[in-house]
Amino acid sequence: MLAGELGVSRGVVVEAYEQLAAEGYLVGRRGSGTRVAAGVAGAGPGGWSGRRRPRRGTT
Repeated sequence: MLAGELGVSRGVVVEAYEQLAAEGYLVGRRGSGTRVAAGVAGAGPGGWSGRRRPRRGTT
């Protein structure tokens, strides 16, 4: 879904998420998804920013 919105392959998105996680910007847990790491600018309590981008074509 994100890959399609960005016009890139799924592999590029997976690689980007892996890099962001390796640099400490994202944390992931099986079954609960991937979140912005606590302490990252704009992240709320527990590491989630609470803001979602609107889907294309819905605004």
